[in-house]
Amino acid sequence: KDMKRILSGIDASKETIAVSVIFPEETGFMPEVVYCETFNNAKAGFRLMVAAVRKVSGKIKPEEWLFCCETTGAYDRALCDYLYGQGLDIWRENALRIRWSRGLIRGKNDKADSKMIAEYAWRHTDKVQLYVSPSPVITQLKALYKYREHLVTEKKAKMVRANEIKATAVNLPAIRFMYNDSMKEVERLEESIKECEKQIKQLIESDEDIKRNYDHITSIKGVKIVTATGLIVYSNNFKTLVTSRQASSYCGCANF
Repeated sequence: KDMKRILSGIDASKETIAVSVIFPEETGFMPEVVYCETFNNAKAGFRLMVAAVRKVSGKIKPEEWLFCCETTGAYDRALCDYLYGQGLDIWRENALRIRWSRGLIRGKNDKADSKMIAEYAWRHTDKVQLYVSPSPVITQLKALYKYREHLVTEKKAKMVRANEIKATAVNLPAIRFMYNDSMKEVERLEESIKECEKQIKQLIESDEDIKRNYDHITSIKGVKIVTATGLIVYSNNFKTLVTSRQASSYCGCANF
């Protein structure tokens, strides 16, 4: 990775984003924040933030900027996609890794957190892994994958309820109706799960790169559509998990 001349740490919450800017070339033992401000966590706020960083940067080109934020689920995704779409480098780092790098911290607020993230980026520039916005196919696959999980959970709940009804062993019309009706719901959910898997396969077939990785994964004995799709979705088709060590650690099967 090219050495960046401006590092911006961003702490994203539901309503706001806080940004702290440091200049690595002008910092000594401890980095000094030259700019710190809070903006709305919305597209208008993203534009204002970039404009503010541009003003602070002077003649330093955007190619020499690096934004860093921690993973917060839904709160930082739109920000990352916006910066990526503007051609700016954004590093989306695991939140726990940033926290553990600092140890015990006194005091906590959005601006303090953004400074901590900027300092993390300064200390660990050798670990930079730039964010790549997921393709429309990956976005749809993730939605279908999560929907399938929801259907499976709902089916399990219906099965438990049906078995509880059956366990009463009371041969009464009302009990038979409740059991049969519950099993109809289970059958309907099973059909929905099959249709969901069909949609997933069609999406995978529509993308050559995803299809190639899917075929590699499912060539492993015991690995089927659910595990393979999960790996592809959460690694952004192996753009974020780029080594076998990272993949095995993420999946929880690495030996420590």
